[in-house]
Amino acid sequence: MTQTSSPDKASSTATAFQLFTDIPIPPGTSFDTENSLILGSGEGWTGRLIVKLSKNPSDAFAIYTIEMPEFGWKPIASVQSGTSVLTFTRGNRAATIQIEGRAITGSLVQITMIPQ
Repeated sequence: MTQTSSPDKASSTATAFQLFTDIPIPPGTSFDTENSLILGSGEGWTGRLIVKLSKNPSDAFAIYTIEMPEFGWKPIASVQSGTSVLTFTRGNRAATIQIEGRAITGSLVQITMIPQ
């Protein structure tokens, strides 16, 4: 029996993430297209990006704490708890990252990008 192949989900996710050149996208990240609202692309996008990480919330918090400054973001505030929040600025933009544990495994990460 021959099976018809559908578009490769990993490749479409990789293509979607190419729109975001100014934030870290850790390996094992999946893009929640249904709940995200993105206007623009590259260095000027605004809106809310929702992703699911295969990492636990503590590891996700560490990744964004370390890697956002590597993308030129200046840390403003952070709170690590059941729902962790990180805030950064870069140029005329601000980013808020909210990290929550998922029911089974991994993290749900909500990145809100706004002009200052």
